[in-house]
Amino acid sequence: MGKFTFHPVKSLQSDPKLRMLCLFGIEGFLLQYAVSLYTLANNLYATNLGATDTQIGLVQMVPNMVAGICMIPVGFLANRTKTSRTVPFVLALFLSAAYFAYGSVPLFGEHRMTAFFVFLGMTVGGIALYNAQWQTFFGDAVEPDLRNSVFTFRSRCLFFVGIVVPLLCGNIMTLMPDTEGKLIVLRIFFYIAGVCMLLQALVLRRIPLSLIHI
Repeated sequence: MGKFTFHPVKSLQSDPKLRMLCLFGIEGFLLQYAVSLYTLANNLYATNLGATDTQIGLVQMVPNMVAGICMIPVGFLANRTKTSRTVPFVLALFLSAAYFAYGSVPLFGEHRMTAFFVFLGMTVGGIALYNAQWQTFFGDAVEPDLRNSVFTFRSRCLFFVGIVVPLLCGNIMTLMPDTEGKLIVLRIFFYIAGVCMLLQALVLRRIPLSLIHI
């Protein structure tokens, strides 16, 4: 009797549905890491950088303003591109650079708060733009009968990361005795977000746009 051997790589290549589930699961996993830093890390980052109460109040307003201003021109640009993958791919690369810059805000010295709001708008506003364009890309990549299962699997990955990342970041920061230590922790988390966005762009390149049929 022959021995059965499971080959995950071959299985992914031979099963389009499984491949689509895995790719969108990874894509959602990487995106949610950055999204999970919204509520917790941005306010803490501003506080430890020495932001005033007024500046703390702007943490929510600035990204929304950037996203609102850029939504129409980005949408217009997306309509003129050859594929729906182009704009999300470019935004993922942009977000990667923006998060590395965001993590380097303390290096700007007396101009750190100005740099903070510039890169805050780029990161959070950029993700809002990505999410808007992702919907079109998802529709072009996944056959209608599979959209529910793929989206559900992706959502499970989102929930998992959304729970783990804030807890991990908060607990590590609690161990830091001073402001400088807390800033180092936050910067590392933002640099990791930059890596995640770079990997996100690579994953997007791997997702085929032709509708699959099972």
